[in-house]
This record gives sequence, C-alpha cells and structure tokens, in this order.
Amino acid sequence: MSEWSDQLRDKVTAPDVVFDFEGSLAQARRLWRLADELEQYGVTRYRGVESILESWQGRYASVFAPRIYTEGQNLMAIVELLREEARLWSAAWEGARSEQNLRLRARAVFDEKASRSTGEGLWDDITGSEDSDREVGPPPRLTRPQPPDFVDVNPVYRP
Repeated sequence: MSEWSDQLRDKVTAPDVVFDFEGSLAQARRLWRLADELEQYGVTRYRGVESILESWQGRYASVFAPRIYTEGQNLMAIVELLREEARLWSAAWEGARSEQNLRLRARAVFDEKASRSTGEGLWDDITGSEDSDREVGPPPRLTRPQPPDFVDVNPVYRP
C-alpha cells in the first residue's frame, strides 16, 4: 500500500468536518458591515469636529484637537481589526472546506478500490500499479470568499 493511500485512509475514517460554513461567511459579512458603519461614523464625526475646531475660541480647544485626532486613529484601527477578523473567518471557511473535500475524495478513492474485483486487486498488489487514486478526480481548487459580500462561488465537491 502506498504512502498516499495511508494518508487517504486517515481521511476516510475521519468524520465530516464540523464547521458552520454558512454561519462563518455570515459572520464575516456582519463584521465587514460593522467596519463600514464605524468608518462612516468616523468620517461624519470628523467633519463635524472640523467645523467646531475652526470656530472654537475656548481655552480647551488645544486639548480637544489632539484627543479627537487620537480618537479617529483608534477608530480606524478598530475598523481594520474588524476587517481582518472578517478575512480570518473567510480563511477558516476555506480551510474547513478544503479539509472536507479531501475527506470526501479519500472516501471516494477507497470506495473505488473496494469496488474492484479480487483479480484486479491481486494484479494491483503484484504490479504495484493500484490506480484508484487516479480514477477519482481531484477536488476543485477553492476560491476564498472575498469582501465585502463573502459569497461562496465554489461548487460542492461530489467525487
């Protein structure tokens, strides 16, 4: 038995991947939308503060300006963190889907091998030319769902 077949056997006996595929993309969309809302809030707030600072003559104007600038920087950092978290949900989706596809393919390869006659099995063992792995097509290459919609455009793998 080849090394690849040994690796496939581990995948065959593994249960389906436990992962909320739809929920993870929904979470990515929510995080991205929240980041957009915070970004818009920051832009609107900055415009309002800009007009206040132009006419502010009070003694705390010089203290207020750096604070509002720091607030804006912090808000944009949060926006970027939310977007990064959304991208990580998408990456987790891709990893889980890839693993599930490998498990489905491994099961199909072993089903193919099991469906062969005894003679074919003996011939494969003698010649070392067992080709069940080639008989089952590879899983499709996945495209990671992209922001802001995080839509799954990948077909479900059916070996």
